[in-house]
Amino acid sequence: MPERKRRYAMFPGAAVMARLEPFEPVLSGKALTFLSTLPKRKQRRVVDLLFRLADYPSQPGDYDSVDDVGRKVQHLQVGSFVVSYWPDDAARELRITDIEDL
Repeated sequence: MPERKRRYAMFPGAAVMARLEPFEPVLSGKALTFLSTLPKRKQRRVVDLLFRLADYPSQPGDYDSVDDVGRKVQHLQVGSFVVSYWPDDAARELRITDIEDL
């Protein structure tokens, strides 16, 4: 039996679902400066962590705070690092405001 084609006469755009672009981690100057002081091996671990975090940008942190403009900033401790971030939904970016090594 021949394969039947689906027709979307009523809603031509229904066959094509819009796929959202993934979030990209974007580091502040402070976070980038900290990252550049780490040994290469730790840099790779932190960068990998940031991309994994960007896959789930709305993940709640261990605690949150409010920045100068009123944005809710999440703080997540992973191993010996605390990453501070907030998701910019409009730009599809995860803004990394700070990284600290405990």
